[in-house]
Amino acid sequence: MLEIIPPSDELIHLISENGWNFERYADRIFVYTNDSAAVMALIKGKVPLERSIIRNATLEDVFLKLTGRGLVE
Repeated sequence: MLEIIPPSDELIHLISENGWNFERYADRIFVYTNDSAAVMALIKGKVPLERSIIRNATLEDVFLKLTGRGLVE
């Protein structure tokens, strides 16, 4: 998965245009992919990034994706 900070409108457009699975939050965006290096190379070639991380998704990431990241009382 890719974690990119901050999410710009240009980045959101590129991700949507390519049909990648993603989640957007106020200060970051998560892109879920099987080929993170290739996706990151494409993004970096088209959109300037302030900070980005390529990492394996954890069980916590999967849980939060399925249940949501917000807390409800």
